[in-house]
Amino acid sequence: MLYPVAQALLLVLLISAIVIYVIFPVAVRKKVSSMGAMQIIFVLAVVAAGVLTVQYLDAPAVPPVIDPADGSVVYVSADGKGDFNCDGVKDEVEINAALQYVGEHEDYDTVYLLDDGGDNDYIIQGTIEIPDDTTLTGDIGATVKLVSSFNPPRDDWQMVSGATRLSGRGYKQSNNVAVTNLTFDADRWNQPLIPMDMVDHYPTIEIRGKDLTFHDLSFTTGIGDFIKVINSGEQYPNLNIYNNYFGRSGHVGVYVLYTGSTGDNRIWIHDNVFGHVAANTGVRLDECSGALVERNTFTSFNSGDSAIYLTYKNDKSNTGSADNEIAYNTIYGVREYGIVLAAEVSGGKVDRSETTGNYIHHNLIYNTIGDDGNGGGISVYGYDNVRIESNTIANGEGDGISTKEYHGSTSTTGFTITATNNIITGMDTYDGRGYGINNIEHGSHTIISDHNNIYNNALGDYNHVDEGANDIHFDSLFYDEAGGNYHLRSTAGTWTGSGWEIMGDNSPCIDAGDVSSSYSNEPDPNGNRINIGRYGDTSEASKSYSGNPTISAIIKNIFSDDVEQDAPSDDGREGLNIVRGTATVDGDAGDWKDVAGISMDVASAKDTKKDSTASIKAMYDDSYIYFAFDVDDSDLQAEGLTETDGLHRDDSVEIYLDTLHNGGSAMQPDDYHFIINLNGAMVDDVGTGSGKDYDYSCDVVKRVMLQGSKNHAADLDAGYVIEVAIPWSDVGGRPSGVIGVFFAINDQDAGDVSFFNWYGLTGSYAVPDHWGDGTLQA
Repeated sequence: MLYPVAQALLLVLLISAIVIYVIFPVAVRKKVSSMGAMQIIFVLAVVAAGVLTVQYLDAPAVPPVIDPADGSVVYVSADGKGDFNCDGVKDEVEINAALQYVGEHEDYDTVYLLDDGGDNDYIIQGTIEIPDDTTLTGDIGATVKLVSSFNPPRDDWQMVSGATRLSGRGYKQSNNVAVTNLTFDADRWNQPLIPMDMVDHYPTIEIRGKDLTFHDLSFTTGIGDFIKVINSGEQYPNLNIYNNYFGRSGHVGVYVLYTGSTGDNRIWIHDNVFGHVAANTGVRLDECSGALVERNTFTSFNSGDSAIYLTYKNDKSNTGSADNEIAYNTIYGVREYGIVLAAEVSGGKVDRSETTGNYIHHNLIYNTIGDDGNGGGISVYGYDNVRIESNTIANGEGDGISTKEYHGSTSTTGFTITATNNIITGMDTYDGRGYGINNIEHGSHTIISDHNNIYNNALGDYNHVDEGANDIHFDSLFYDEAGGNYHLRSTAGTWTGSGWEIMGDNSPCIDAGDVSSSYSNEPDPNGNRINIGRYGDTSEASKSYSGNPTISAIIKNIFSDDVEQDAPSDDGREGLNIVRGTATVDGDAGDWKDVAGISMDVASAKDTKKDSTASIKAMYDDSYIYFAFDVDDSDLQAEGLTETDGLHRDDSVEIYLDTLHNGGSAMQPDDYHFIINLNGAMVDDVGTGSGKDYDYSCDVVKRVMLQGSKNHAADLDAGYVIEVAIPWSDVGGRPSGVIGVFFAINDQDAGDVSFFNWYGLTGSYAVPDHWGDGTLQA
């Protein structure tokens, strides 16, 4: 601002001197001189000349014509090869000159910083000011660095800002601005002139405006927020921040205030890495609505506070903090909470309508560290109608989900939070907390829990929260918990990060979510039901061992064309021909097309009509004996997930084998028993001569395929198919000739269970003398 004043002053002084010495008469000249006017003119001229000299020394060499071959781009170089060239001292002067040139020439819209200075960075000690409709970008590796031992000229200084001065503010405004590809470094550890109470005060980028884009930037160290955007009441921010790396900030990684919108004009913060959440938070949204924060990664080095922090302040901007979505983020090793929603009204009231519709889903939060009285996965206070769905929260300090006053209480009550399809496990104690779900503020908040797996939390699963009717409590069986891979184990396929792996067991969280939740994004077979946890209804959902109903329908069509085989008998017992062949237990019905089987009918205990019809087929080869059960059932029901859960009271099938075919009044060590329900859970036991040994374990391969949905009585189901492969090596080796076999089907309907078997046995099934014959065909 001094330069144009100095130019005008020098011109006025020159004209005054000419008038006095050329036009005025001698007498007048003498009188003026005696009054000291000429001395004043001389002093002012010297001052103006000095200002203009400083301007000349600081000014870059502006080329007379920018090379038109560069299109709309103006280049800045640290090696003398640009349209504007820097020397490592006050490089903001040349950069600003380039930006000003772009701002004044409509054919240009981009300033490009070349990474051609070797180890030399662009060293600044003043603010870079970006005008409207301009992109500031450069080579990957081009670094803008704050000079060491910097002394900020004012309290609201920043490294990068807009170019339009706002009345009463040191920071400035610009619209339709993009900053991309560059590295910014405030040289935090070499700023001794900044007082300790101010070292987190000066943003790297602070712009007030809309239509702002920041992507593919790298922020190494900061002395304040890395990106700060303040828009009081702006309803169309169109703020897009993505693919950036945020290192050690002085305050917040991305800080947005008083801004709200939805749809295309929203705040969108996505696909960033926050590698060192420090001082405050990774993403902070004060009084913002309609924001989408997704697919980011947050971690820390035991410093700073929570990863994502939303606040409601009942501010005069009336933006509120509603309809924000926080999704698909990975948060680990941060202090306090993974995600916080907190009303900060200092005893005042919350307008609940301004805090509704916030949706927190599909986040992975683990190994959080308690600090300053706060700790856990997700904390909500003073927000209404919050949905928390399909998150995995594990192994942190504090509560998995909680309500806790964070900064300032509210007198408002009636807040509701709904938690569905979440895994909450392994939460440890911190400052009196360590529950799965802890409704600390239960006088003003209600938490509704359902279809969650809440397990092994230090202080218990619930505090001031009712257990959901469909909540479960089991080890989730993660793929590699210690390595941070929280995908669910599945015998049908678990995503490892690079491919699908077949596991030896199945997580109880597979196909255990709310039946009304979408599962359309899960890969086949998906069991027609969402998995619980972070990866439910995503392409990385663990595959269902209960399969795809379309496969089941195909198998049923093939079975229905078969003719029941004649039943050979041994001492009056019914028999089954077991043909030689190999079945792949993968849902491919072609393996069974030409195999004849037996059938069973049953009337349920609640209805004298035939409720279930079962067809059973068998094959064998040198390694396995195979069975296929095709069961018609109009109401599929199964709750059991382990062998101690009473699987015989679910929809399930039972197989008995007497491999030595020696009968007996009790099961001997060559007699084996298996139960498999619709969840793929299994009982396997072996006779002892006087009972059963339930410690026996058999490496059975099995696949359950449903035609319908489990545990949903309102719909009409068609039935299920269960394929089984039992290794001969686990049942005493492959015999020859005839073995003892027996089958049973268990049918649960609305809590009533019907038991039926191969030929109507009314006593104990565990009597090999009463079993039928299975003839191994040559």
